[in-house]
Amino acid sequence: MKRRVWVWTAALFGGMAVLAGFAFWDAQRRATEVFDRHRLEVAAILVEIRVRDSEFAPIREPRASETGWTLYTAALDAADAVPAADTEQITESNGPTDPEVLDALFVKHAGVTALLRKTLTAGDFTPAYRYEEGLSMELPYVSKAIGASKYLAAAAARRHALGRDGEALDLTLPIVQVGHMTARGGSVVNHLVGLVCEDIARESVRAVLSSHSLAAADLARFAADLDAFSKARPSLTDAFRMEDVATRQTLHQLDQLGTDSAAFSNSGIAAGRSWKFLFSRRLAYANGLGEMERFYGALREELDRLPPYEAIASAEKRAREAVHRKNPLAELLLPSVKGAVKREAVARMHWTLMRVAVAIAWYEAEKATVPTALSDLVPRHLVKVPECPYTGKPFGYGAGKVWSVGGDGVDDGGKPLADEDNEDSPGDVVWTVKRK
Repeated sequence: MKRRVWVWTAALFGGMAVLAGFAFWDAQRRATEVFDRHRLEVAAILVEIRVRDSEFAPIREPRASETGWTLYTAALDAADAVPAADTEQITESNGPTDPEVLDALFVKHAGVTALLRKTLTAGDFTPAYRYEEGLSMELPYVSKAIGASKYLAAAAARRHALGRDGEALDLTLPIVQVGHMTARGGSVVNHLVGLVCEDIARESVRAVLSSHSLAAADLARFAADLDAFSKARPSLTDAFRMEDVATRQTLHQLDQLGTDSAAFSNSGIAAGRSWKFLFSRRLAYANGLGEMERFYGALREELDRLPPYEAIASAEKRAREAVHRKNPLAELLLPSVKGAVKREAVARMHWTLMRVAVAIAWYEAEKATVPTALSDLVPRHLVKVPECPYTGKPFGYGAGKVWSVGGDGVDDGGKPLADEDNEDSPGDVVWTVKRK
């Protein structure tokens, strides 16, 4: 009797092992189908990316014969070649550097400034690298973009100190262009670095407008330049599309190497195994491909449809839902998405505040008085009175100051933030316009 029980037990466990083995084999077969399908989808998207129209209206005429990529890389290489000793003095222009020494350095490196200015004549941006070799721009240029932006910001600060405010504003334009070129066609990292460059330009403009002697013509032209940049502004939606494609492309390449290979473990996206995916990393990542596709597809649709302040909550909700489904790839990569969407909304808030502040200064330069309300700026100086992209609330205004209530949602009557680096701290995000 005991022997018969053992036989039946062995047969039972043997059968279970066979079924488990078959289930594992079938799951791996279906995973292969998933990887193959995504490989073909990514290949089709890459073809579409390569042939899509990359043209946009240049900020300055005549339009350059070179591509934007050629102008961009030449300008950043030149800025990066400025000796470190000179760079340290230039970027400390509000510090101890002797003004005459500083002026001499800007004369010495005038060719760098000229190359950075020339990027404004670009009318297209077709990178000179193949997307199959990596969707992101070469990292050295991403870091060089910030260095070049700081160089131009120092030059703008010096012009402002000399009372040459029109020139100071003009020098902020290539900062914006460098940022937009860094973001254009790249991943989320590229887009965020582009926003850093925008921040540098914005703070330069903010300093000028807080105590300026600008003519109406200078302000009218600068407003038109900002509007041109807005029309060609790189899209976070496109950046997330690149992120989606880059992730799926990387996973397919790693699948070819093997999910237990050293290359996979060192890729930065390796996650642990779980019973849900039969303790197979490959099965988990095949499932993750679908999660990435669904998540980024829905996110891109909502980013295009929703105002920025609503997109933040939507991104957080979708990331939470994806993580709840317990895919290790989703748990690893998606929680950070909300931060990028929020950062974009904050950047749009500052950009809109900058544009409204320029309109206030332009109005005052023409009429010798500040507007009594933002509606006075419509339609000549603004097409319409905008709402804050970060909060969805109207901007506050009074006596030449315009502000957003910031992340705390409380209107403090134009009282500046308690922490200028944190838009959610108590107080308002304030721009002050004041003529000398």
